[in-house]
Amino acid sequence: MRHGIGAAILGLAISTLTPHTADAIPAFSRQIHADCRTCHFQGMGALNRFGRAFMMNNFSLSKKMHQELLQRKKREREKQQKAPEKKGR
Repeated sequence: MRHGIGAAILGLAISTLTPHTADAIPAFSRQIHADCRTCHFQGMGALNRFGRAFMMNNFSLSKKMHQELLQRKKREREKQQKAPEKKGR
């Protein structure tokens, strides 16, 4: 019983003393295999539409969000493949 109370107090102390100003959580980026900019505006910590939807969905992807993410990744790959072509002209 004492260990449970001690663990609870320690957990409370850690959560109280840790800063809550972090804008992005890298674990989410790794979880969905996407760049931080998928959920955050570039240069700002604020969430974009996708990030707000991800948060409202308990930090998991719905089927619709998963499809949107796959489409974004496809567009990004196509954009990267076209970039060297423009430089060579």
